[in-house]
Parts: sequence; C-alpha cells; structure tokens
Amino acid sequence: MNPRKLDASLGRISQSVGVLGILGLSAYAGKELMASPRPSETVVVSAASGGVGQIAGSSPSSGARG
Repeated sequence: MNPRKLDASLGRISQSVGVLGILGLSAYAGKELMASPRPSETVVVSAASGGVGQIAGSSPSSGARG
C-alpha cells in the first residue's frame, strides 16, 4: 500500500477523515452501491458503533425507510 500526501490547497485536511473522506465513502458504498435499497424497503444498520456505522445509520437512503 502506498500512502499519498493530502493537498491542503484542495480543502481542509480534517475533511479527509470525516463524512467527506474515507468514512463517508465507505458508508455510501455499503448502503447505496452494495445494498441498493429500494423505496419500499427498510434499511437497518446493525453495527452503528464505529465511524462508518454511525454515518451509515444517520445518513438518509435513496427513498428507503430507515
């Protein structure tokens, strides 16, 4: 794995570790891309104790109940 240097001119460094960073990307990918909830379905996040789970549990799904 090759670490990459963050470019501070593109935004605050703190944004890369929160909702706009890898945690938010992981939550989005898990809920929207992998699970693909439909509007008539209910979304349940069973392990919302970590950073990704907290974002996945608090962010709205695309029309699904949550």
